[in-house]
Amino acid sequence: MIILNSVTFKDDETGKIFEVHIPDGNVTSDQSFTPDEYTTCSFHAGLLLAGGFSKIKEFANIKK
Repeated sequence: MIILNSVTFKDDETGKIFEVHIPDGNVTSDQSFTPDEYTTCSFHAGLLLAGGFSKIKEFANIKK
């Protein structure tokens, strides 16, 4: 079985790259990030785990 272990995000405003790890359903990282960045990463990782890429694209289109 394949299990999702990590997801990489890029902040389009700052260019900062986040690699977050999801070993047990909790989002962790080797680097520090702000509470806003943590919330965004957690939210999108949750969408990815729950609904896949189509749900993330759907959310991104609604947000615009």
